[in-house]
Amino acid sequence: MHSRFSRGGDGDEDLLEEDGRLLRLEDDRVAHVLGQVPRRRLVGAAVGRRVLEAARLALLRLHVEVEGEAANRAIRIAEVLDTPVYLVHNSCIDSLEAITRARLEGQRVFGEVLSGHLVVDDSVYRDVDWRTAAHHVMSPPFRAPEHQEALWRGLQSGMLQTTATDHCCFCTPQKEMGKDDFRKIPNGTAGVEDRMAVLWTHGVRTGRLTPSEFVAVTSTNAAQIFNIYPRKGAIQAGADADIVVWDPERTRTISVDTHHQNIDFNIYEGMDVIGVPAVTLSRGTVVWENGETKTTR
Repeated sequence: MHSRFSRGGDGDEDLLEEDGRLLRLEDDRVAHVLGQVPRRRLVGAAVGRRVLEAARLALLRLHVEVEGEAANRAIRIAEVLDTPVYLVHNSCIDSLEAITRARLEGQRVFGEVLSGHLVVDDSVYRDVDWRTAAHHVMSPPFRAPEHQEALWRGLQSGMLQTTATDHCCFCTPQKEMGKDDFRKIPNGTAGVEDRMAVLWTHGVRTGRLTPSEFVAVTSTNAAQIFNIYPRKGAIQAGADADIVVWDPERTRTISVDTHHQNIDFNIYEGMDVIGVPAVTLSRGTVVWENGETKTTR
């Protein structure tokens, strides 16, 4: 069996030549071709690289389509059952479009976006340092920049109502369980400590969000969606007095050397943020003030 790559006649597409037959590597067949590689024993480093790169691009596109399909399926099931639905971890245009269509039809659908998906893109998975790439392995994965811009517009338009983070920490020795098998890399990243500062810096400071919208997507909307407003999400008599006093001008450089999370990596490493919490109260008790925790076990 002999196979090799050549350029198409128009110079725009790669072709796989196999026993004299030319097989065009179109997007919808790349994954199938990749699956055939071990059996057909394609040889040559260039062949392997091109097939894998084509497959990588196709599978990345497929992944966003799968997320969009999953979102739409959940939405339609909720429609049949006549119940509200809250979709977590929206990371791409496809799921945002599903939410938008449903809301424009009058369905009660709510969407959440993680702070990481707003500012971190998929280039992290091509980092030459395996450790760095592995620390960004999560579900859904980080996406291409065009998805980030769409998610910001989703927040601005009200089609996405909340920002959140799965604070799923794994240190390097734990991530290294997948050193020889990608599937065994523990899935998740940290982020809860830096979420609001990242959102203020890249949302409010850039003009994407107003301060009032910042409060809504980090607090008020979640309280209202989950029926705990005004006990939560409001500052008024009878509420729980869970309050963050925000300093919109104080600066900080996010670093693993200074964060309080018990993890040896930070996906926002080196990011300069403007706007940090000055004081945090939990039910009226000060638990954080000027960079120091005030809690007791």
